[in-house]
Amino acid sequence: MTNLEIAMKMRGMRPIELAEVLGVVRQNIGAYIHGQRALGPTMLPVVAEALGVSQAYLRGIADRLPVYDWESGQVVACPIMAETDIDGYGCYYIVEHPDVGWMAVIMSVGIQFTPRDWQGAQPLTVDEIAGVKWVDRTGADAVMFDGLPRVMG
Repeated sequence: MTNLEIAMKMRGMRPIELAEVLGVVRQNIGAYIHGQRALGPTMLPVVAEALGVSQAYLRGIADRLPVYDWESGQVVACPIMAETDIDGYGCYYIVEHPDVGWMAVIMSVGIQFTPRDWQGAQPLTVDEIAGVKWVDRTGADAVMFDGLPRVMG
């Protein structure tokens, strides 16, 4: 499965729906998916914006974020699909975890927060952050302050 297909699946979009959003024929999307046509410099940013992912992710060269699984103690380098700076706080990432699928990760002052339930509905929008139970790398619950997770104590 290509990163374009994964991003479409993540957003619940079929090729015909993406084609409608982009104002192109469905066959163009099929050609992008099957590698018969490359997303060029004009289409790449438009498709990335429509799907809410990075251009690097669509090109298959996304940076990776080491995600710590507090239950297993393992670190997995996950491709970053999208990232958003949260002013004065840190960064919010959507990553592709090989076992879980898409998941949200927040980094703030060197502390990583992940949703307690990795199998929940992913990805989250920034507006949905406050509705999730977040934990730090030890599995300790994060206190929510102004809609964002903080370290307890």
